[in-house]
Amino acid sequence: GGVYRTTNGGYNWHALGQVGGSGQPNIIYMFDKNLGFVIHNPSYGMRRTTNGGFNWTYMAGEYFTGIQFVDSLTGWKTYGGVKKTTDGGLTWVSQTLPILPHYWVTSYVFALNKDTAWVVGDDWSNGPIYKTTNGGSNWGYQLTDTSIHTTYYDYIYFANKKTGWAKTSSYHSEIHTTSGGSDTTYYTGIKLVEEFTPKEYSLGQNYPNPFNPSTNIPFEIKNGGYVTLRVYDITGRMVKELMNGRWGRGSYVCDFDGSGLPSGIYIYRLMLDNAEQGVRKMIYVK
Repeated sequence: GGVYRTTNGGYNWHALGQVGGSGQPNIIYMFDKNLGFVIHNPSYGMRRTTNGGFNWTYMAGEYFTGIQFVDSLTGWKTYGGVKKTTDGGLTWVSQTLPILPHYWVTSYVFALNKDTAWVVGDDWSNGPIYKTTNGGSNWGYQLTDTSIHTTYYDYIYFANKKTGWAKTSSYHSEIHTTSGGSDTTYYTGIKLVEEFTPKEYSLGQNYPNPFNPSTNIPFEIKNGGYVTLRVYDITGRMVKELMNGRWGRGSYVCDFDGSGLPSGIYIYRLMLDNAEQGVRKMIYVK
C-alpha cells in the first residue's frame, strides 16, 4: 500500500499511496512532520517530501542507507560514502573520508550537532569509526580495541559527545564508549580531486616546482589498497611520511610543507601494497 502516516501517536494511520518506483520504500526518515526522505533500493533512488509525505520529489543520482538531520537545513547521509546538505536535502556534497574514502565503508551516520558526527561501516579488520568535529571539513578515524575482532559496524548512536554505542548485526556485537571513542587520527593535507577509475597508477610532478615552502603532489590510484607516500632527502633519509593507510581509487592531491627543511633536492615515492608506483624529484628553494 505504499506509505502510511499518523498524526495521533499511531492510533490511526492514513494511506498516502505508493511512492514512485516500486512504491514500497524500505527506509523512511522524517526530520519533522514535513521534511522527510524515502528509498526502496538504488534502482529507484531517493525521494524527498516537504509536506508530510503527500508529495514526493525524485532526487536523481542520490541514495542512502543512513540519514540524519540536525536542523531543517543541515544533514548527512551515507551510501558507500558520506554526503552533506546545507539546504534541506536539495543538494548534497561528498565528504572526503580518510583511509578508505571510496570503498563501501559507510552504512550509518549519527550527527550530534552541526559540528560533530560519526559514521560506521566496513573497512579494516577491527572496524574503524569515522568522526568529524568541524562539520565535515575534516574527517578522522578511530579504531576500536584490538581484542574486538569485528570487521564492521552498521549502527551508531551517541547520547552526548562522550557516551555512545555502535553495533554490528552479523556478529551480534556491541561496543560502548564514555570518552567519545579513542583518539581521532586526521589526514588534513590530502584531498580527492576526482572520483573515477584511472587507467593506471601514476605519480605526477609536484607543482609548483621549485617551491617555497609548500607544494602539491598529484597521484592516481587505479584500485584501492595500502598506500604510502614518503619524502626523502638526497641521501635517501626519509624526512616526512605524507600517507600511510588504505585508500580507494581516484585522483588525489597531497600537500607537502617543507618548512623546517633546508633548501635542496628531495625525492618523493609512492607505494601501493608494498609495490613501487613512482619516484620523482622536487626542488625546495628558500
